[in-house]
Amino acid sequence: MNNKDCLFCKIIQNRKETFVYEDDRIVVLLSKFQTSTGHIIITTKNHCESIDEISTDDYFHLQKILKLYNKKLNAALKPEKIYIILLAEEVPHIHFQLIPRYKGNTKGPAFLTANIQEVKNPEDLIKKINYEKIL
Repeated sequence: MNNKDCLFCKIIQNRKETFVYEDDRIVVLLSKFQTSTGHIIITTKNHCESIDEISTDDYFHLQKILKLYNKKLNAALKPEKIYIILLAEEVPHIHFQLIPRYKGNTKGPAFLTANIQEVKNPEDLIKKINYEKIL
C-alpha cells in the first residue's frame, strides 16, 4: 500500500530519484543530497511508518539488502566507517540511511549535516557501488 502524501511513496511510484537497486519489496535509492559520497537510502515499497508495521519477512529481507549494500559500499568506496541510521521522522516512511564516513571527516553527529551536496553523476556512482558481486 502506498500513501499518496508520503514523499518516499511518490519517489518510488514516480521513480523521481536514482534507483541503485529494487526488487518486489525493497528499494535502494542514491540520496539526491549526499552527506558523503555513496550515501544511500534503503526503504520498503509498501508504506510503513514504523518497524511495527513491517511484516517479519519484509523486515528480514530489508536487513539482508542493508547488509549487502553495506558490503558493497565498503568494497567500492573504502570508507573508514559507515553510519547506519534508521529513520521515519522527517519522512514518515521507515527507511535506513547508509552514510559512508571517510578518513579525515568529522566524527559524530556534526558530520551527518556538515557537508551535504547534491549528487552530480548518479549513474557513475551506482556503477561503482554495484560493480562487485557480493553475496
